[in-house]
Amino acid sequence: MGFLSRLFGKLNGQLQDELSQAVQKGTYELDETVNGWGETARKAKTRAKKNLSGFSWGAEMPEEENQYNFPGSYEAYFEKVFTEDFPDYRLEKVQPLSGKGLVMNLWDGEVKALVVELLSKSSDSQRLRRDCQKQRIPYLRFYYDYHGWWNTRAYVKHRAEEALRGRNSRK
Repeated sequence: MGFLSRLFGKLNGQLQDELSQAVQKGTYELDETVNGWGETARKAKTRAKKNLSGFSWGAEMPEEENQYNFPGSYEAYFEKVFTEDFPDYRLEKVQPLSGKGLVMNLWDGEVKALVVELLSKSSDSQRLRRDCQKQRIPYLRFYYDYHGWWNTRAYVKHRAEEALRGRNSRK
């Protein structure tokens, strides 16, 4: 099951396509009660109105900078976003035990502030996510090879800001 299916519940492909098309076209008249995903839809619609690029999926590549139109590897793209958009944090890149993908840690002084895992869509690893939960360290996951999921800069930045904001509110 893909990320959208997990995010919005067990939506079928048609509803995913309709949501993606509605967001890209700027139409937000979606039924908020379909399959019980109303709260998520309301949040998504609000975010879309504020910043359409925050929706990082769809059939057509957005013009906004994203990992697929970036002139380098996915690793270089995420490194650029985190170093430029979060200059107060020290970036550490770590090769995961599985040897696949990459982990990027943002450090606030001597405290690990955020763990970002870059994985293949075929990965089902949950270990790092569970470890972060136990240690109360914010965790994000981005798939680097999921066609139609563009990881736009605004989307990556927004998710990281939200995770760091949540961390800072618990201090």
